[in-house]
Amino acid sequence: MQNSNRNDDINTLNEFLKSEMSAVETYDQCIDKKPDPAVVQQLSELRQSHAQRVDLLRERIVALGGDPTDSSGMWGSFAKLVEGGAKALGDKSMLGRLKRARIGG
Repeated sequence: MQNSNRNDDINTLNEFLKSEMSAVETYDQCIDKKPDPAVVQQLSELRQSHAQRVDLLRERIVALGGDPTDSSGMWGSFAKLVEGGAKALGDKSMLGRLKRARIGG
């Protein structure tokens, strides 16, 4: 039963990992599209927060004996959707939406 719980934990952490990887991809895409240095700075700080969680989740999955996912999977599609939306939004509106959409802080 304990092995089953560990596998459930690994699967759950991998889902969180996919989400965080998608967030990093989304910020990368937005940063590439914004020439305003102030906006790029804010986006970079938000991206770094998610990148740190990616690292922590990978470490925890490995510590539990699992294999961390290497793809955001379906979550990556969300990143592409946000990129399309970011083109239509102004910088301040985009930053507000990304901050509200942050997962886990």
